[in-house]
Amino acid sequence: MLNTFLPSSILPLAQVTGGDDSVQQLEAVQQAWDARWEDIFATSSGLYLGINQFASIILVGAFLFFAVGWVKEAIERGIFPALPNVLWVLTIAVLLFNNGALLGSATLGIRNLINAQTQTVLQVQVGEVSMLEALNDVILSQQAKAVIQQEYAACDAQTGQAQVDCFIRAGERAQQRLEEEYRSRGFWSAGLQRLWSRVQ
Repeated sequence: MLNTFLPSSILPLAQVTGGDDSVQQLEAVQQAWDARWEDIFATSSGLYLGINQFASIILVGAFLFFAVGWVKEAIERGIFPALPNVLWVLTIAVLLFNNGALLGSATLGIRNLINAQTQTVLQVQVGEVSMLEALNDVILSQQAKAVIQQEYAACDAQTGQAQVDCFIRAGERAQQRLEEEYRSRGFWSAGLQRLWSRVQ
């Protein structure tokens, strides 16, 4: 039905209502997580200070517990076999120094590096489509599928010819919704174009 009044070159470009909302909600969630990471690893955060104090207690306890073994090993075999174990404890002590400021900044730096690499991957172009556009297309297509599934859900309880008639009416309503969406947006995504061809 839509094919009769729309040029075929325009059809592969669709979108569904709510897709912009989903993308905005995902961005808001990402910003909230960014803020949460900053809050948790800030040196003034009560949670982070508590974790560091607890880790410092464990560090001191472990150092005292293993110190006897390290001294014994250093006396029997020399200082070099015991040195790696002592270096690990010193490394942890350096990371926890100054309420874990170095550990917090290193953790945030690694997270930011991973996020930057993820963004780089999402910006990779395959032909004319970036990974980010492809992911957004999947989100929009899933929303359209949910809308169409709602149209067909009422038909499950029916049997025989009544079910067939219900499926036909649901298909017509689904086509109508997709057509209205095209008219309101003026374009469709590739995922919705595939969905349109299945509904027809």
